[in-house]
Amino acid sequence: MQGNSVYETAVEKLRKAHEEWKKDPETISKFLDAKGRGLKRFQPIFKPTHLPQLTAEEFQNFLKLEKNEQP
Repeated sequence: MQGNSVYETAVEKLRKAHEEWKKDPETISKFLDAKGRGLKRFQPIFKPTHLPQLTAEEFQNFLKLEKNEQP
């Protein structure tokens, strides 16, 4: 079945990624730290009360990966 093959391929890719992360726990730690900084920085601009004032610059900064990773 085609769907099962897609599922098995996805699971295999996740298993390989997990094995790589286990070899270098610092990598996942850095990723999670960057995610936390991005959430802290950008969650307020997407609150319903702020959306009417959301500027193009704020949204463009959100889309830039390097802006999400800044402390």
